[in-house]
Amino acid sequence: MLMMIYDHVILGAGLSGLPKAEKLLSTIANDARVLILDPDPQNLCHRTFCTWRKKTDLNHPHQHLVSHRYNQFRITSQDQEKGLIKSFDEFVYERIPGDVFYREMHKKIFSDPRFEILITAAKEVTEAKDHVVIKTQDNQKIYAQKVWSSLTQGSPDLIQHFFGLEIETDFDFFDESVVDLMDFRVEQKNEVRFIYILPFSKRIGLVEFTLFSQTLLSADEYEKELRLYLLKKLNLSDFKIRQIEKGAIPMTLDPWPLFSSSLENSHITSIGGAAGQIKASTGYSFIRNQDEQRFNKSPSLFHWRYRVYDVLLISIMKSNGSVISEIFPQLFSQNSSDVLFRFLDEKTSFIEEIQIFYKLPWKNFLQQLILNYPFPFVAGILLLANSTSFVYAGHQVGAIFLWLVPVIGLFSLGISHGSIDHKIEVKLSKLKFYSVYLAGFISFFILWLISPLASLVFFIFLSADHFGENEFLRALKISNDQFRVRILTIVWGLAVSLMAPLFHWEAAKVILQTLLRDSEFGNFLSIDQARIGGLTLAFFALVSAKLLARYEFKALGRRVPVVLSTFFLCFVFWKLPLIPGFLSFFCFWHSWNTIAQQRKFLNWSASHYLKEAAPFTILASLSLVGVVFYSDSLINFWPYLFLFLGALTVSHSIMLKRFYKFKFYFKSKV
Repeated sequence: MLMMIYDHVILGAGLSGLPKAEKLLSTIANDARVLILDPDPQNLCHRTFCTWRKKTDLNHPHQHLVSHRYNQFRITSQDQEKGLIKSFDEFVYERIPGDVFYREMHKKIFSDPRFEILITAAKEVTEAKDHVVIKTQDNQKIYAQKVWSSLTQGSPDLIQHFFGLEIETDFDFFDESVVDLMDFRVEQKNEVRFIYILPFSKRIGLVEFTLFSQTLLSADEYEKELRLYLLKKLNLSDFKIRQIEKGAIPMTLDPWPLFSSSLENSHITSIGGAAGQIKASTGYSFIRNQDEQRFNKSPSLFHWRYRVYDVLLISIMKSNGSVISEIFPQLFSQNSSDVLFRFLDEKTSFIEEIQIFYKLPWKNFLQQLILNYPFPFVAGILLLANSTSFVYAGHQVGAIFLWLVPVIGLFSLGISHGSIDHKIEVKLSKLKFYSVYLAGFISFFILWLISPLASLVFFIFLSADHFGENEFLRALKISNDQFRVRILTIVWGLAVSLMAPLFHWEAAKVILQTLLRDSEFGNFLSIDQARIGGLTLAFFALVSAKLLARYEFKALGRRVPVVLSTFFLCFVFWKLPLIPGFLSFFCFWHSWNTIAQQRKFLNWSASHYLKEAAPFTILASLSLVGVVFYSDSLINFWPYLFLFLGALTVSHSIMLKRFYKFKFYFKSKV
C-alpha cells in the first residue's frame, strides 16, 4: 500500500473543487502540497455552465471565459404562442463552455508544482485528532491536514435532468439576443417539463428538454419529445446535430455529505453540493460556488427562510408538477427582473418576498406550508382555543377544539406512524420481524409487572433517545453516530419528554400515582419546584439544540432554525394543558416527521402511505378504543394506556433505529 502525505486534499474536481484549489493557490505556503481526487475530472468538458450575474457585482475570476452574454430572456406558458421578451435589467445572463473552463482551470492549477491530481475516488475517510486518513478505491492511503469534500450521498428530493441538442440550421433561425429560459409548451404529464433554448449565433444554438421529476427517461424518450417540440412549435425539421448534451442534477433540500467532520474536530469541510451550494429549487450553482470561495460569508440567522421557500416549491413540483407551468410564467411576468433574480439569488428583503408570493396562486403554497410544517399551525390553533371563552350550545368551543384536534392527530398520525414498520424493515424475515415485535411487547409488560417505576424510567429514556434521534438524524449520520452528538440528542429528547409533565405537575402527578400504584408519588415535589425543573429542562433543550445546530452549520455550511423551533415547543408545553400539549408535539411534529422520512425512503405518496398503514392503524386504534371501554374509570385508564403505548414504543423504536442505521437516506437514484 502506497502512503502519501499532503497539507490539503480536495475530493472532487468539479465546480466547487477546482475553485477551492484556485483559492488555495494564493493562500497556502510555498512548500505546501495539495492533492485533488476525482475518478472522472473530464466530466466538466461535456457540460455548459450558465448563470445570471448582477452587472454591478465584482466580476468573478472566470469572467474572461464567458463565450456569450444575453440581456433579454423569455418565459412562455402553455397557452401562449410566444412569451413576452423581458430585459434582465440589472443582471446579465452568461455562458461558459465546460471544456474551456476545464482547460483554463487545469492549466492554472497544475502548472503549480504544489498541486497534483489523482484519478481515483475516496473509499473511506477517517478523521483523527490532528489529521485525516483517506483510503482510495485503488488501495492507496493518503494523510492530510485538511480535507475539502463536495461528495454527497443518498437520494435527492427531485432530479433536474435534461437532454439537449446543439443544432445548426441552413438559415437564420435563432435570435442571438434572447435566451428562452422556460418554454412550457410541452406535455407536462404531472411533472415540470419545459424547453430551454440558448442561441450561440443566428444559425447555431442549444435546444434542451428539461424535467424536474423523480425518475429519469430513456434516451429515446428525451429525443422524441425534443424533436416533436422542434417540429410542432418551431416548425423546424431540417437541422444538423453538432453535439448532444445530457445530465442529471440532484435537487436536494438537505444534502448529506459523504464525509464530514466530527463535533470537536474541523479537519473536514464540506463544499459545493455537500454544503448546499446547489440551489434546491433551480439547480443553479456556478456563481454560488464562486461566491463560496471568494467571500466565505456565513449566512444570516434568518437566511433559513429561503430553505422554506425551496421546500414549498419542491413539494409542489413533487405533488402536482404541472402547476409549475402556471406559476413560473406568473412569477416572471408580475415581478421586475431585478427583484426576481435577487430573490432566486437569496438576496431579497422579507417585504419583497411577501410581495412576490402575494402575486402568486397562494393556495398551492399555503397548502404545502401546512403540509410541511403542521406543528406551528396546529399549536397556534390550540393556543387560540385555550384562550377563548366562546360558548356555543352550552359548550365551550375552545375546550372542544383543545381535545378534538390532538385526538384526531393521535388516531390519524400518532398511531399510523408505526404502522408500516414491517415495510421499512428489509433485513429480517417476516417471522423474525413479528417475533422481535412481539418480544418487545411482552418484555415491556413483564417489566411493568415487576416494577412499574422501572418500566416508567425505561420508557422515558427510550422515548428520549427516540425523539432526539428522529429530530437530529442528520447530525447523527454526518458524525457517524459520534458519542457526544448522541448524548446531545438524548438530552434534547429527555427535556422534550419531561417538560410538559413538570410544567403541569398537578395533572401529571395524578396520572403517575395511578400508573405507579402509589398514592404518595410526586408529593416530594411542589408545583413551583416542578415548574423550575421544567424551565431547567427547557434551558438544556435550547443549549443542546444550539450545539447541534452549530455542528450542522460547521459540517454543512447552513443554518437550521432548531433553536427557534425548540423555543416555540417549550412555549407550547408551558401554555397548553398536559395532554393536548404533548399530543400536539407527538402527532404533528414527531409522527409527521417520521412519516415523511418513511415516505421518502419508500417513495410513497400520502394516499399510498395511508392505504398501506390502514389495516394496522385500524387494529391499533380498535385496541386503544377497547382499552377505553375496558377501563371502569378515567383514573384506571392511564395504566392500560401506558402499557399499550409503552409496548408499541419499544417495538417501534427498535425497528426505526434499524431503519435509521441500515437504510435511511442511503438509496441513490442518480
